[in-house]
Amino acid sequence: MYETVKELHIEIEQRIQQITSNRHRSIAPQFIDMMLNRAAVKYVQTKSNRKTNYKGEGLEDSKKRVDDIQSLKRETPWLKLKRDKQDADYPNRAFVILPGDYLKLISSTSRLTYGKTRLVENLHEVYPDDEVKNLYYHLIDLSKITLTGDEFNGQIIVNGNEIDISDILSLYDSDSDKIDLYEIAGLTCDRLRQALSNEYNVYWENLIGRYYKDCIIITSNAKDEIALKVNDTDIPVITYNTTYDEFVNVGNKFSENDLIATENIRATLNNFYGNKNRHLNPISELVDDRLFVYYGDDFCVDAVKISYIKKPRLFNIDINQMSDMEVTPDFIDSVVSDILLVLKDDSFSAVKQQSNLE
Repeated sequence: MYETVKELHIEIEQRIQQITSNRHRSIAPQFIDMMLNRAAVKYVQTKSNRKTNYKGEGLEDSKKRVDDIQSLKRETPWLKLKRDKQDADYPNRAFVILPGDYLKLISSTSRLTYGKTRLVENLHEVYPDDEVKNLYYHLIDLSKITLTGDEFNGQIIVNGNEIDISDILSLYDSDSDKIDLYEIAGLTCDRLRQALSNEYNVYWENLIGRYYKDCIIITSNAKDEIALKVNDTDIPVITYNTTYDEFVNVGNKFSENDLIATENIRATLNNFYGNKNRHLNPISELVDDRLFVYYGDDFCVDAVKISYIKKPRLFNIDINQMSDMEVTPDFIDSVVSDILLVLKDDSFSAVKQQSNLE
């Protein structure tokens, strides 16, 4: 319906003008972008929760809801389960790191081997120490960027492939001594996710319970050559690696995981009858940016595939970037009503009531 973000801005401004015809003050385009991005996440959460609409429809309970969220559905390849040697409280669990653009879980499936331990040799075998598996993560500190003049040129280089971010750097306010991370952080993460293959994941500031201020984090299974160059100046990129045990690829059965609330994990694990034939639906748990999967003495999970809803790509009129979500009439109604609410215009309630009928 809408091909460009500029077209979408015009539609929203026209709608607001029609509703409040006596309004003379203009609305900053950056403010509309902010409201669009905020409403996009709220819209996805609303559409995927059957408690938030009078019809009681969840994520895919009707064709309309399937179509509304279709463009944001993603599925990972098989992700190898990792096991932290220091996780002594739960010796029978391992985890995968959620994708960098993850927003909401749809389902997860385990690839596993099932059989009595005494009958299946090396059921819980992990990679030997001489085959250490590392997770590499590369920190790009955006606060180290300094820009002078009116023309900005920048590239993030991954193994020789240049990803141009010059248009994003052009949003920099030259009147300030510091680069505005509010403007460029999310857009740069989006650009990297579009350009890199699914072997990479991109995060902002947080990874596996660790906080890296002002840093974009790129993860990979190899020690890649990653560099940031701005106006022919190299910005240092720091690379770390973390070692985990990984299970040997022995899985040959597939089972959908049961997602259990953290408060019920111990009770579920200690339930003798509830754990009978647990290989049919392994227990899983979401903690921070990880999906934990619990295995038993008679089965072992070596990989997990995740179906999820991704974060919508950011709207930004300055670089004419459109989101990848489906822009529907009820989404625009939601944006307009939110803008009117912030502007303290009484007309928002009428628009809100109309959008609740969808």
